[in-house]
Amino acid sequence: MKGISFNLESPISLVGLLFSCCLTFFLVGCEQDLIGEGDYDPKELTVTVPEGITTVMMGLEGVEPIKPMIKFRGETVDINSDKFSFLWTSLHDQDTLTDNPVLTYQNLVTQDTTLISYMLTVKEKSTGLSAKTTGSIFITTPTKEGWMLLGEKAGTSTVSMLTYRPEGYKKFIDIGAELGINLPLAGKPVSIAALGTEQSFTDGKYQFIGIVTDQEVKIARALDLMVNQAASQFVTTTLAPTPTTPILLETSGASTFIAHKGNDANRFDLRALISFKQYAIRYLNSYTPTALANPRFTGPKSTFTIPENSSKPPELTRLIFNEDAGVFVSSAPTAASNTNFVLPLPISLNGFKVVTIGTKRGATQDDITALLHNPATQESYLLQFLSNKIVKRFVPVPYIHVEDMLTSKFVEIDHDANYFIYTKGADIMGYDYNAGITVNLLNVGSEEISYIKLTQYIPQTSKVVGRADLYSQLLKKLVVCTYDPANPNTSGIFRLFSIPLGNQQLVKEVEETGFPKLVSATFSTIP
Repeated sequence: MKGISFNLESPISLVGLLFSCCLTFFLVGCEQDLIGEGDYDPKELTVTVPEGITTVMMGLEGVEPIKPMIKFRGETVDINSDKFSFLWTSLHDQDTLTDNPVLTYQNLVTQDTTLISYMLTVKEKSTGLSAKTTGSIFITTPTKEGWMLLGEKAGTSTVSMLTYRPEGYKKFIDIGAELGINLPLAGKPVSIAALGTEQSFTDGKYQFIGIVTDQEVKIARALDLMVNQAASQFVTTTLAPTPTTPILLETSGASTFIAHKGNDANRFDLRALISFKQYAIRYLNSYTPTALANPRFTGPKSTFTIPENSSKPPELTRLIFNEDAGVFVSSAPTAASNTNFVLPLPISLNGFKVVTIGTKRGATQDDITALLHNPATQESYLLQFLSNKIVKRFVPVPYIHVEDMLTSKFVEIDHDANYFIYTKGADIMGYDYNAGITVNLLNVGSEEISYIKLTQYIPQTSKVVGRADLYSQLLKKLVVCTYDPANPNTSGIFRLFSIPLGNQQLVKEVEETGFPKLVSATFSTIP
């Protein structure tokens, strides 16, 4: 075995030996400095926090704190030991959250309700050894994200909530009693809808909800259901809801929404209402939509289509059917005038009405499907066209398949399974407009159907990573609400169904009970 030998009689060897000894001593001293007092290895102190994203729902009692796990020399350490110091820091705004061993929701009240990252630094006081780790928290509120449900209890309007959580919905039947939210509503319930944000897409922080009764319209932010009184008063005064003229609201982009009342369709801008205090209305069913005295045509149905300007946040153009002239009209969000949207059809649409109309968003062109009916001649047509005016199909639909849709309170369109979905007594029916057949999708037995809805998520209206894909999947489900007429105050049931292909029965995915009779539902998304 070969080794290293030194000739101690050589001056050079003596110098080399002395240098080697000094170098060894220096390195050992450095190692001891790095280890610290007590010869501890920094790797012997470790700290971990829960993996993945922790959801913290603000304003609820009993929210579990975030607890770290500390190991020192392989042994788990009591986090309440006074031998360690703690520092929790928000990487969202660099604020110190707390110096306590655990992170509670009270430490997060200054943070935005969004997805944030944090850093925890733990230090062993006697040695100065420290360890760091990071984690993620999704800060939300019970009303910020999920299904908002408008119901009727003892002749009054109520709001319930199914808060979205990855592990399942959390139910709040009475938001006043359970969450302490004061939301007085005058009159009987009509509709509820998520409307958009108070700013453009890149700046908007809050989703706003429109709640309509037969006496008023309330505009409230979803975060805490705080009502914007000025905006609510303007919309209520403008639309003047009554028991005989119900109002239906629908989002139409990042910060605009549509109000349908009778034969009128009206556009409101949330940015103007909430942020700029500019109160105005555009009449979609008018060729000069800002001229109040201009005659308005009969236009009770509309749908959204491509943005006015693709480089801007998605404020969507509306297509509204002018029943007086038998033509579609295009109404862009900021255009000074509306224009006819002329389709190359083999017959005139004079005398026809829209039974239902809906849009499937596409990458470059939208796919629009409508069912048209002429009450004088009993003719009905399926019309499918693209937003560039290319007609895909225009075919007659036998009256036997349309008759029940004409008397149904609800007619929805499933663009994936190719159904017109409607109610007939205790049955939910589907007309497969590709196969030309009507099928029974669901029977609810002795229950009475109070509401059905297919809600389509408008892409690009959520900035939270992963939420757009989540919402697109969640909102493909059919909402079905039922109740027992003998006990309407507590028998309301909310169900979500997926709609399989091939004319199969609906598949139940969610069922929640104990609500009052539910008359409307909307999903509040996070901007």
